[in-house]
Amino acid sequence: LMVLFFLLVGLEIKREIFVGELSSVRHAALPIAAALGGMIVPAAIYAPLNAGSAGARGWGIPMATDIAFALGVLSLLGSRIPSGLRLFLAALAHCRRHRCGPRQSDRRVRDSGALCLRECWRAILCRDLRDPVVARLPRCGAGVVGKVTGIVVAARLAARRGVAALPPELTWRSVFGVAWLGGIGFTMSIFVATLAFGSGPLLDSAKLGILAGSVVAAYVGTVTLWKLPPPLEGKSSR
Repeated sequence: LMVLFFLLVGLEIKREIFVGELSSVRHAALPIAAALGGMIVPAAIYAPLNAGSAGARGWGIPMATDIAFALGVLSLLGSRIPSGLRLFLAALAHCRRHRCGPRQSDRRVRDSGALCLRECWRAILCRDLRDPVVARLPRCGAGVVGKVTGIVVAARLAARRGVAALPPELTWRSVFGVAWLGGIGFTMSIFVATLAFGSGPLLDSAKLGILAGSVVAAYVGTVTLWKLPPPLEGKSSR
């Protein structure tokens, strides 16, 4: 199913590049710029916070986006969201996945998603709040905020410089909301964390942080987009 999902997402993006909204170079440049910002900024925040420690190996963790979960959350909003916003998120996440996400073993990652979620919740319920692993949870916010900041700032700079253009049916407020959904790392970030840390307290800390950050990103993004007036810019979604 995941193979079919990524195939369909890729085909949709390819179609939009040739005959759709991404056929304009400036419109196509917007999610690319946003993807670059969404990778560089969180990694730049993570690196100094963990410099000189064993956690420094996990600098790739905050760069990843779980495209399936992000699009799934966005789909819950239904007709309130224009198709252009879904396309923007899909293109953004797809660019980031090919740059920093796993290029293989996607099936293994997805199959272990439920197991990882169960382990995270068990860790939260069983650990004392003074535990060093739980104490590191506030750092997860830095990765999510870094993603949102990177996506929005890079997109705005690209548009201001004339390199990219915001599609007519989108607003910067909608881009801000979808940037939060781009902060959902979940299975992709857990996969990167497993490669970086193996097993042990660092991996437990990373899983808890990823879960907490993904929940916060999904909630804030959903609330922000739900408050947008439907349809955006007076246009109905396709």
